[in-house]
Amino acid sequence: MAEVTSEEQLARYRRIYAAQSDVWLYPRTAGLHAVLLEFLKPALPGARVLDVGCGAGRLAFYCAREAREVAGVDFEPRAVELARAGAEICGLRNARFEVGDASRIDGRFDLILLAGVAEHLTDPVGVLRGLRGSLNPGGAMLLACPGFSNLRGWSYRTLGTLLGWPMSLADLWQVNRGMVEGWARELGMVLERVAGALYEGVWGEGAVADMAKRIPNAARDAKHAGVLSLPAYREWLAGEARLGQAMLEQWRGAGWIRCAKAPAPLGAGRIEGLGREIGEKLGAYLALDQGGDLSWSDAAPIAELGGEGIYVLRG
Repeated sequence: MAEVTSEEQLARYRRIYAAQSDVWLYPRTAGLHAVLLEFLKPALPGARVLDVGCGAGRLAFYCAREAREVAGVDFEPRAVELARAGAEICGLRNARFEVGDASRIDGRFDLILLAGVAEHLTDPVGVLRGLRGSLNPGGAMLLACPGFSNLRGWSYRTLGTLLGWPMSLADLWQVNRGMVEGWARELGMVLERVAGALYEGVWGEGAVADMAKRIPNAARDAKHAGVLSLPAYREWLAGEARLGQAMLEQWRGAGWIRCAKAPAPLGAGRIEGLGREIGEKLGAYLALDQGGDLSWSDAAPIAELGGEGIYVLRG
């Protein structure tokens, strides 16, 4: 990983998101929150929850239906604006959202969530150590990070490692179980549970489509001057994806991959003045977990081979 300061990383994110005010409503995580709720739901009743890097707030909304209180924090004002609007649409009075970092939120929490956050941090252990001080005794942190031990990830990491291509504009880490175990040791915590989610997109045709789209951009950003045989690459990866689909079917047949239950739909009220286009996109965003890929596994080692790694730390 190239050395990047937290200020440089924040400026990088602001450049990425400045051009598109509704980027926070992107559909990439369709189905993921349904899986996360499988882990969170037993602990939510009566809990105080902190959602760090809450984005437009969908995960926080689901939690707020069961929890005593949910606080969300994000560095981007537009994300917080959308989260506040979404909470109003959903009729949630126990969810609040602030711009900045977790130091803006007072009190202690039973659950601290970092979904799609740790891979972007310049100092993950430092941030997690600060958050640990906000945990109630017996509380837990849940981290969800993109997983790279799969067909898509192996191709992604090979190009990035061998050629030094910038495969992502903002990810600093390819988080895996060993890395999180190391963080837990430094924090004096225990990695209590590991699971994987979203298998279709990294073992099937989704992996082919993602990499075929990503490679030209990475080559351009790396100023690659050589020839790229993208059709041949795509044909090869498609063949591997067919094998990946066969493995998925075998894992499902063995009971190693299960399907989460879609949560009850979030509310769909209206807010005057939000704007019709953004209002419609926010409504679609709130409905994302009604579909998408709901597959997940906590069976070792299949748990580590999904498109998203889920890690529960306690201590």
